[in-house]
Amino acid sequence: MDHEYAGINGIPTYNQNCVELAYGKNHDVVTSKRVVACQSLSGTGSLRVGLDFVKEWYHNKDAIVYTPDPTWPTHRGIADRAGFPWKNYRYYDKSKKGFNLVGMLEDLD
Repeated sequence: MDHEYAGINGIPTYNQNCVELAYGKNHDVVTSKRVVACQSLSGTGSLRVGLDFVKEWYHNKDAIVYTPDPTWPTHRGIADRAGFPWKNYRYYDKSKKGFNLVGMLEDLD
């Protein structure tokens, strides 16, 4: 690149590669160009951009954001700032130091 920083939407080739990774290069939404993407700064930035987008465009204005427990405290704050209530879901079993599939499925059910 011949610039100090990427444009406002990020690096186009990076965005395209992310879309193809997520959906598959030959998926209909990719080949028909019905998916758009933008790059954001860090995971926290991505969460904020994503939740602001959902708040503006998602039809269910009473949606709840589920946050993993444990997680970074800022993740719940981002949901708050975007205007979403949040609930924790378990995924980590401290006693076994491993994945808590049963707890996660119970919470997400």
